[in-house]
Amino acid sequence: MTASHRRLAGISWLVFLMTLGGVFGMEYVAGRDAHAQESTPLAIVSGDRYPIGLWWPPPPWATAPQWYQEMADAGFTFVIGGNGVVDKFFSQRLLEVAGQVGIDVIVTDQRVTGRTFSSSHPDEERAYLQKVVEDYIQYPAFAGLNFFDEPGTDRYESLSAATRFLESVAPGKLAYVNLFPSYASTGALKASNYEEYVRRFVSEVRPPVLSFDHYPLLLPDGRSSDPAPITEDYFYNWAVIRQVALEAGIPTWVFIQSVDYQNHRLPTEAEILWQVNVSLAYGAKGIMYFTYWTPQSHENFNMALISPQGRRTPLYDYARNTNRYLSVIGKVLLPLTSVSVGHVETPLPRGTAAFQPDEWIGSVEGSAVIIGQFADTGTKSDPTVKGAGERRWVLIVNRSFSGPASVKVTLPSEVGAVFRFEPAEDRYILEPAGQPATLQVDLAPGEAKLYLLTK
Repeated sequence: MTASHRRLAGISWLVFLMTLGGVFGMEYVAGRDAHAQESTPLAIVSGDRYPIGLWWPPPPWATAPQWYQEMADAGFTFVIGGNGVVDKFFSQRLLEVAGQVGIDVIVTDQRVTGRTFSSSHPDEERAYLQKVVEDYIQYPAFAGLNFFDEPGTDRYESLSAATRFLESVAPGKLAYVNLFPSYASTGALKASNYEEYVRRFVSEVRPPVLSFDHYPLLLPDGRSSDPAPITEDYFYNWAVIRQVALEAGIPTWVFIQSVDYQNHRLPTEAEILWQVNVSLAYGAKGIMYFTYWTPQSHENFNMALISPQGRRTPLYDYARNTNRYLSVIGKVLLPLTSVSVGHVETPLPRGTAAFQPDEWIGSVEGSAVIIGQFADTGTKSDPTVKGAGERRWVLIVNRSFSGPASVKVTLPSEVGAVFRFEPAEDRYILEPAGQPATLQVDLAPGEAKLYLLTK
């Protein structure tokens, strides 16, 4: 989401009526602090299904089984309410039809979304929230409540209270809040800088999930020779989010750009895939699309996955193809812990760390890539490598979404077997390797490849 989310939410009913009328990258030692949730597991984040969500769902007139079957067919696992679906009646209808096709729902209800909750009157506030929850708790698809989009720090006290109240009245349901991107002004953040903004959110609100949006794909502005520019702080934003979330022991969710609006360009299929793979390299445990249905507003939204009239656009097929891949590789990465993120490129983008050789990877030569390393925290193990000793998962991402990449990766002698994960077949394939072992990694635009290294 962007600052436009809140304005979009404000026009929800207008849209409905109109429709009816016609730096980071440093090493991390796994651990959890006092902010981590140790209570009832949240169903939407505790399973083995990788969360793939969306915002700006079908409007009330399209809140029907066929529209949500189409959503499920594209690989989406949850939806956040909005686009006119913001009251009890339509939210219940949403829960009913989404549940029929196995899609979870984070309800956007105007009785609580954006409301100021006070910790001074806990009994009254808890009773108020309990009444709202009772309207939805009987629906199996009910996964949580959307409390606020892009708050400033002045909202943190209220959001902390709302989060605690929901934990008490609906254990296992998500208190959802989405943060500003790093390119928001300090006036909007109500903080001196972005890192302070994020750290205060985690320490003061103690959220179960750290969610943010950042839309990197810009239109050319004539000031750069790059025909497909991106925001200069995209990787910085991810580095801040990753580091703070790891310290707190909570998962990260991100919105990717799937619509063109204002000075943001229409994504290609490779750019959709690239945003997903960069997010995975930085440890994302949930990915959401902004937007699914194309908004109708003064902000000049042009094309998302579904047109305002309900027709599929080319982006629907881009997302469906990407989500097939994401649902498989995401399931592998979901229980793993991000250990490091290193960039192989010159000059380094803001906030990034250069790749450094270690006990798992000796050198990387060739094109610009991003290398994310992951470790098994012991919660799950892979059945294909029973009896293996230490293991390290390595995701190598093409830094480019417009051209291919090719790198040679040299592995230290301590590394034994090397497996390449093949998402299309959902299995590991043993890579032949001599000593010193080398991997030739060829990547299409936006593509990534995942390897499992063992000792």
